Amino acid sequence: MDKLGFIGAGNMGSAMIARISQKLGKESVSYWDKDPRQNSAVTEMTGIQPEASLPLLINNCRYIVCAVKPQHVFELLENMRSLITKEHIFISVAPGITISEYQTFLPCPIVRAMPNIAALVGEAMSVLAFSKDFTDEGKREFIVGVFNTIGKSAIFDERFVDSAIPLSGSSPAYIFMMIDAMADAGVKLGIPRGIAETMIAQSIYGAAKLFIETGDHPSELKDKVCSPGGTTIEAVATLERSGFRAAIIDAVDACFEKIRNLKK
Repeated sequence: MDKLGFIGAGNMGSAMIARISQKLGKESVSYWDKDPRQNSAVTEMTGIQPEASLPLLINNCRYIVCAVKPQHVFELLENMRSLITKEHIFISVAPGITISEYQTFLPCPIVRAMPNIAALVGEAMSVLAFSKDFTDEGKREFIVGVFNTIGKSAIFDERFVDSAIPLSGSSPAYIFMMIDAMADAGVKLGIPRGIAETMIAQSIYGAAKLFIETGDHPSELKDKVCSPGGTTIEAVATLERSGFRAAIIDAVDACFEKIRNLKK
């Protein structure tokens, strides 16, 4: 009964299932997806067989993780509301749906969580928010521990969860786009794509680690790379003229606006 049961085995769900089962053991995780192809993909990835049905998953697991697209959540809640008891814990990784909306369907404590795809390699950033009736400290610690198996986590007031999605949930996509664009530039300069991608990825990883471990302001670190009259400042000036910062801010704003409109 204390197993984690995932409803939905898409990109996010499968990444979490794979990492958590690797760290906590295959017996700690179960899953079900209405698409047999998704079930087969996760079985091939993890060696774990899916539950035969949604009722069986809910009956066999205490912690129910909702990893379906937000436009399908309310249909799912209608189908499962008679199956969930006060003894369950419901954890949602679907963006845009509030704890109070879940509470109109479910009698159990609710957790809103927003990890990202880096869960697959244990480097996700997850934001967690607990419902006010979630008073069991042992279960809270267990959930935080689960999310720490896929990376790092932080507990937020729920009003900040949607704002965090463009910054942590969606941001890997921005980084992958940058790697791809810089690799194109490397190919243009005559560097084989594979070598260019490795150089860029390691540089991004190293820069992020330097920022995290030093705690220095990003502008200060940027200035350490830019010598007066040097090459890097020319690149930085070009990015500024091209609206690099504004484009990032606009992208985050657009992502947040989409979150607000997901249920419409």
